[in-house]
Amino acid sequence: MGNPLDFDVVKHVTVPVLKVPDDGTPVYFKSNGAIYKAKPLTATRKPAKESTEPAKQPPELMEVTELQSGEIKTIIINTVLGTELRDKYPNDGYVNKQFRIRKYKMQGGKAYATFEITEIRLKNPSATSSAKPVVSQGKR
Repeated sequence: MGNPLDFDVVKHVTVPVLKVPDDGTPVYFKSNGAIYKAKPLTATRKPAKESTEPAKQPPELMEVTELQSGEIKTIIINTVLGTELRDKYPNDGYVNKQFRIRKYKMQGGKAYATFEITEIRLKNPSATSSAKPVVSQGKR
């Protein structure tokens, strides 16, 4: 094995997706920026057959810091979650706030998942590695 590199991260060009399971398992994160629309994907080749379905719209995304790990991630913002955040926090007021989110499967004939969205504040942010985003990777 060679010597590991010692470096600081300058910019995260790509980041992993923070998955919100639909079984009520909580996800904890800090919003790092406003919700934005992903760039549309452009096909590099023709589809096998012409589709009569309308083209899919690109998803909405938000960059977040996962509070347990301190990792920067992207969360996919579905319609319900985006609507709730925008309604309760006008003018991107959710930015730099910390949340616990629980997602539940579609029930009772509803065509959408439901969410439990709770704004939280860490009681002792300095005692946990999750208080700050991971920006210095140290020896890798």
